[in-house]
Amino acid sequence: MRDTNGGVENPMDMEFPCIKVTQPIGTFFVAAIDSKLLCEITCADVERSKGEREVETYLGIERPLLRAHTIEIEEYLTTTDACFPSAIVIVVDGACFEYLETKKSIRLKIYEDKNNPQNSKSRFEIAKVIDGQHRIEALRKYKGDTFQVNVSIFVSMPLPSQAQVFTALNLARTKERSRLIYDLF
Repeated sequence: MRDTNGGVENPMDMEFPCIKVTQPIGTFFVAAIDSKLLCEITCADVERSKGEREVETYLGIERPLLRAHTIEIEEYLTTTDACFPSAIVIVVDGACFEYLETKKSIRLKIYEDKNNPQNSKSRFEIAKVIDGQHRIEALRKYKGDTFQVNVSIFVSMPLPSQAQVFTALNLARTKERSRLIYDLF
Protein backbone atom coordinates (compact mmCIF):
# COMPACT_ATOMS: atom_id res chain seq x y z
CA MET A 1 0.00 0.00 0.00
CA ARG A 2 1.31 3.50 -0.83
CA ASP A 3 1.05 6.57 1.36
CA THR A 4 0.23 10.04 0.03
CA ASN A 5 3.92 10.88 -0.38
CA GLY A 6 4.57 7.96 -2.73
CA GLY A 7 6.39 5.86 -0.14
CA VAL A 8 5.33 2.53 1.25
CA GLU A 9 2.81 2.84 4.08
CA ASN A 10 4.36 1.76 7.34
CA PRO A 11 2.86 -1.39 8.87
CA MET A 12 3.52 0.14 12.31
CA ASP A 13 0.94 2.90 11.77
CA MET A 14 -1.65 3.02 14.55
CA GLU A 15 -5.10 4.51 13.99
CA PHE A 16 -7.56 5.56 16.71
CA PRO A 17 -10.99 7.21 16.73
CA CYS A 18 -10.71 10.59 18.39
CA ILE A 19 -12.45 13.79 19.32
CA LYS A 20 -10.91 17.05 18.11
CA VAL A 21 -10.96 19.68 20.88
CA THR A 22 -10.31 23.41 20.48
CA GLN A 23 -9.57 25.51 23.56
CA PRO A 24 -7.66 28.79 24.14
CA ILE A 25 -4.30 26.95 24.22
CA GLY A 26 -5.01 25.45 20.78
CA THR A 27 -6.30 22.23 19.30
CA PHE A 28 -5.71 18.80 20.79
CA PHE A 29 -7.24 15.35 20.40
CA VAL A 30 -8.82 12.96 22.88
CA ALA A 31 -8.59 9.23 22.23
CA ALA A 32 -8.71 5.89 24.02
CA ILE A 33 -5.50 3.92 23.54
CA ASP A 34 -4.72 0.43 24.82
CA SER A 35 -2.33 0.70 27.75
CA LYS A 36 0.24 -1.71 26.29
CA LEU A 37 0.51 0.37 23.13
CA LEU A 38 0.60 3.63 25.12
CA CYS A 39 3.52 2.25 27.16
CA GLU A 40 5.33 1.38 23.94
CA ILE A 41 5.03 4.73 22.17
CA THR A 42 5.72 7.10 25.09
CA CYS A 43 8.79 8.35 26.87
CA ALA A 44 8.99 10.80 29.75
CA ASP A 45 10.76 14.14 29.43
CA VAL A 46 12.18 14.14 32.95
CA GLU A 47 13.67 17.31 34.39
CA ARG A 48 17.45 17.48 34.31
CA SER A 49 20.18 20.07 34.11
CA LYS A 50 22.65 20.49 31.29
CA GLY A 51 26.07 21.77 32.23
CA GLU A 52 27.92 22.03 35.49
CA ARG A 53 25.43 24.22 37.32
CA GLU A 54 21.64 23.83 37.36
CA VAL A 55 21.16 27.52 36.55
CA GLU A 56 22.87 27.11 33.18
CA THR A 57 20.22 25.13 31.29
CA TYR A 58 17.21 23.34 32.71
CA LEU A 59 15.60 20.68 30.50
CA GLY A 60 12.52 18.47 30.76
CA ILE A 61 9.16 19.04 32.38
CA GLU A 62 8.23 15.81 34.19
CA ARG A 63 9.39 15.28 37.76
CA PRO A 64 11.73 12.34 38.39
CA LEU A 65 9.86 9.06 38.74
CA LEU A 66 8.96 8.23 42.33
CA ARG A 67 9.10 4.44 42.69
CA ALA A 68 6.87 4.45 45.80
CA HIS A 69 4.12 6.28 43.90
CA THR A 70 4.43 3.88 40.97
CA ILE A 71 4.12 0.89 43.33
CA GLU A 72 0.93 2.37 44.84
CA ILE A 73 -0.56 2.65 41.35
CA GLU A 74 0.60 -0.89 40.45
CA GLU A 75 -1.22 -2.18 43.54
CA TYR A 76 -4.33 -0.16 42.64
CA LEU A 77 -4.32 -1.74 39.18
CA THR A 78 -4.79 -5.18 40.77
CA THR A 79 -8.16 -4.16 42.25
CA THR A 80 -11.41 -5.10 40.52
CA ASP A 81 -12.52 -1.48 40.19
CA ALA A 82 -9.27 0.08 38.91
CA CYS A 83 -9.79 2.99 36.53
CA PHE A 84 -8.04 6.13 35.29
CA PRO A 85 -10.89 8.49 34.39
CA SER A 86 -8.65 11.51 33.90
CA ALA A 87 -6.47 11.81 30.81
CA ILE A 88 -2.83 11.06 30.43
CA VAL A 89 -1.47 14.04 28.50
CA ILE A 90 1.08 13.49 25.74
CA VAL A 91 2.65 15.51 22.96
CA VAL A 92 3.32 13.91 19.57
CA ASP A 93 5.81 15.16 17.01
CA GLY A 94 3.92 16.46 13.96
CA ALA A 95 5.94 14.14 11.69
CA CYS A 96 4.44 11.16 13.56
CA PHE A 97 0.85 12.42 13.49
CA GLU A 98 -1.97 12.61 10.97
CA TYR A 99 -5.56 13.69 11.59
CA LEU A 100 -8.06 11.94 9.32
CA GLU A 101 -10.94 14.44 9.28
CA THR A 102 -13.44 12.29 7.37
CA LYS A 103 -12.87 9.32 9.69
CA LYS A 104 -12.64 11.42 12.87
CA SER A 105 -9.51 9.52 13.76
CA ILE A 106 -5.79 10.03 14.21
CA ARG A 107 -2.91 8.02 12.85
CA LEU A 108 0.34 7.75 14.79
CA LYS A 109 3.39 6.48 12.95
CA ILE A 110 7.14 6.20 13.15
CA TYR A 111 9.08 8.79 11.19
CA GLU A 112 12.25 8.15 9.24
CA ASP A 113 14.27 11.13 8.04
CA LYS A 114 16.88 9.75 5.63
CA ASN A 115 18.54 13.15 5.20
CA ASN A 116 18.80 13.86 8.94
CA PRO A 117 18.59 10.53 10.81
CA GLN A 118 18.83 12.31 14.18
CA ASN A 119 15.33 13.72 13.47
CA SER A 120 13.86 10.23 12.99
CA LYS A 121 11.37 8.93 15.57
CA SER A 122 11.18 5.24 16.42
CA ARG A 123 8.02 3.58 17.73
CA PHE A 124 9.32 4.27 21.26
CA GLU A 125 9.73 8.02 20.64
CA ILE A 126 6.40 8.91 19.02
CA ALA A 127 5.10 10.69 22.11
CA LYS A 128 6.45 12.47 25.19
CA VAL A 129 4.50 12.42 28.43
CA ILE A 130 3.39 15.81 29.75
CA ASP A 131 1.34 14.37 32.59
CA GLY A 132 0.88 10.74 33.65
CA GLN A 133 4.32 9.15 33.74
CA HIS A 134 3.61 7.31 37.02
CA ARG A 135 0.40 5.81 35.62
CA ILE A 136 2.22 4.74 32.45
CA GLU A 137 5.08 3.23 34.44
CA ALA A 138 2.61 1.26 36.58
CA LEU A 139 0.76 0.10 33.45
CA ARG A 140 4.01 -1.39 32.14
CA LYS A 141 3.54 -4.14 34.79
CA TYR A 142 -0.23 -4.52 34.30
CA LYS A 143 -1.06 -8.20 33.74
CA GLY A 144 -4.84 -7.98 33.38
CA ASP A 145 -7.06 -7.89 30.32
CA THR A 146 -7.42 -4.89 28.07
CA PHE A 147 -7.05 -1.54 29.82
CA GLN A 148 -7.82 1.41 27.59
CA VAL A 149 -6.52 4.79 28.69
CA ASN A 150 -8.06 8.19 28.09
CA VAL A 151 -5.34 10.26 26.39
CA SER A 152 -5.19 13.94 25.48
CA ILE A 153 -2.83 14.39 22.54
CA PHE A 154 -1.17 17.67 21.64
CA VAL A 155 0.73 17.88 18.36
CA SER A 156 4.12 19.62 18.07
CA MET A 157 3.40 21.67 21.19
CA PRO A 158 6.28 24.02 22.06
CA LEU A 159 8.13 23.23 25.29
CA PRO A 160 6.95 26.40 27.12
CA SER A 161 3.33 25.42 26.45
CA GLN A 162 4.04 21.86 27.61
CA ALA A 163 5.46 23.26 30.84
CA GLN A 164 2.41 25.51 31.23
CA VAL A 165 0.00 22.56 30.89
CA PHE A 166 2.08 20.42 33.27
CA THR A 167 2.18 23.21 35.85
CA ALA A 168 -1.55 23.95 35.60
CA LEU A 169 -2.42 20.27 36.05
CA ASN A 170 0.00 19.55 38.87
CA LEU A 171 -0.06 22.69 41.01
CA ALA A 172 -3.80 22.48 41.51
CA ARG A 173 -3.67 18.73 42.11
CA THR A 174 -0.82 18.72 44.65
CA LYS A 175 -2.41 21.45 46.80
CA GLU A 176 -5.53 19.34 47.24
CA ARG A 177 -4.04 15.84 47.19
CA SER A 178 -2.96 15.48 50.84
CA ARG A 179 -6.05 17.07 52.39
CA LEU A 180 -8.44 15.23 50.08
CA ILE A 181 -6.83 11.83 50.64
CA TYR A 182 -7.08 12.23 54.41
CA ASP A 183 -10.69 13.41 54.15
CA LEU A 184 -11.65 10.44 51.97
CA PHE A 185 -10.09 7.90 54.34
